[in-house]
Amino acid sequence: MEEDGSALEPCSYAYAVVLKSCIIGGEPYMGKAVHCHALKRGKRLDLFCRNILLDLYVKLGLLVCANMLFEEMPDRNMVSFVSLIQGHMKCGNYADASKLFFGLYREGTSLIESYSLCGLVDDARGVFEAIKGRDIVVWTGMVSCYSENEFADEALLLFSEMMQSGFLPNNYTLSSLLKASVSLSSLKLGKSIHGCAIKCFYESDDYVGGALLDMYAKCGDIEDARLVFNKVSDCGVILWSFMIARYAQSDRNSEALDLFQRMTKSSIVPNEYSFSSILQACANINNLSLGEQVHGHVIKLGLESEIFVANALMDVYAKCSDLDALTKIFSMLCLKNDVSWNTMIVGHVQSGFAEYALQLFRQMRFLNIRSTEVTYSSVLRACASIAAIELAGQIHALVMKTPFNDDNAVSNSLVDSYAKCGNILYPRKVFDLMKEHDVISWNSLISGYAVHGLGIDALSLFRKMIDEGTKANGVTFVGVLSACSNMGLVNEGQHLFSSMTQDYGIEPSMEHYTCMVRLFDALDCLTRQ
Repeated sequence: MEEDGSALEPCSYAYAVVLKSCIIGGEPYMGKAVHCHALKRGKRLDLFCRNILLDLYVKLGLLVCANMLFEEMPDRNMVSFVSLIQGHMKCGNYADASKLFFGLYREGTSLIESYSLCGLVDDARGVFEAIKGRDIVVWTGMVSCYSENEFADEALLLFSEMMQSGFLPNNYTLSSLLKASVSLSSLKLGKSIHGCAIKCFYESDDYVGGALLDMYAKCGDIEDARLVFNKVSDCGVILWSFMIARYAQSDRNSEALDLFQRMTKSSIVPNEYSFSSILQACANINNLSLGEQVHGHVIKLGLESEIFVANALMDVYAKCSDLDALTKIFSMLCLKNDVSWNTMIVGHVQSGFAEYALQLFRQMRFLNIRSTEVTYSSVLRACASIAAIELAGQIHALVMKTPFNDDNAVSNSLVDSYAKCGNILYPRKVFDLMKEHDVISWNSLISGYAVHGLGIDALSLFRKMIDEGTKANGVTFVGVLSACSNMGLVNEGQHLFSSMTQDYGIEPSMEHYTCMVRLFDALDCLTRQ
């Protein structure tokens, strides 16, 4: 390591290799010289290298240097503690070793939490194993680490071991276990943990209550989620907002609105999460009047510029086709995210302003705003509405360079867009390349064949859809009935219409009746000829 400034500067790894050689060769002062060299150069050695240096000082008897280095280390891990503890034990400094041991115990939970946040589960477990005489805080820290990093089975095994060691769970332990049950999508497990919470008198705890609400709602049991909410003794804004959000996400919009009204009549002041949740309910039912009332409340509390609230307001105005209000909020936002741009695009596509939506997409790309599956699906719908097949092809080329090439929603939009733009070969290619087909995939291609007068292909695809176990819906029958009317297949059309009601329990809509009228008109024309 020359002092010449033109020489390559050694990295932390290079220092580590040299220090390891000093340990093997039993050269403490050479190791110290390497340390001095790093300090002179202003090098900040990483934790791995500092631990090797610590190990060098301990193994080669420079305990004073080891202590100084340990105290100066900005971060430590289990290796740091164990190295120095071993050094003091070797020299008979049992009091100092004992202090370090309790230091490891105190810092242990912090280290577990730090490793958990970084996703270093094995390192966290190493710290956990090094701590003897663990208390409930340490056990809970490790259970939480497993749960947060989606090692649900490990979290449950450790909890079982904890109980066998004689520890009862606290509210944080139970909340972590409830998160694990959500990861496993196990309502049965969640209910058993709920039973444990009742036995330990934590059912009314805010922290456990929120975790129980989340577990029941995500496992599809909204009724039990509400029962838990009602039992929590002093619900704060977080639990109120959480319950409103779960109702809105489950499309139980009247319950969401009732609960929000109860909340505003109480002493609880809604926050941005409360407003974004209730606005979702307003958007779900396309209720512009209610959305405007909530908007007024938002303005009074000065939350209009909060990104989550602004995006939720935009969604209401987009779904209610109030493009002036939508654009006004979008323009007012200082910081716009991909959701803001997508809501603008979706709103304009739905209201028939495809060209402007595509203009927004170009702006989005110019500003390097991240496009998502919602973006691509929406602009492909815009292309379909104005039969812009060349542009649809360009967007398809963009999609192929992204992870959304395998996304079902984007692929379905491609099938629909190409078909409506007048090309039936491309949608079939996209369809055949899809890994999975949902009912929308089948419907898009069946309708495409029907529009292009390929009734036989549409009916053949319909039979294949049924054979593969996909359940037909009302849109499917609009497609096949259109195919029959275009081809004059009266008997086939009548059979399908009867099957729709008798076999599939689908009530005929105006579109189905229109298809049948066209079918009989075609028959009448043939009879006259």
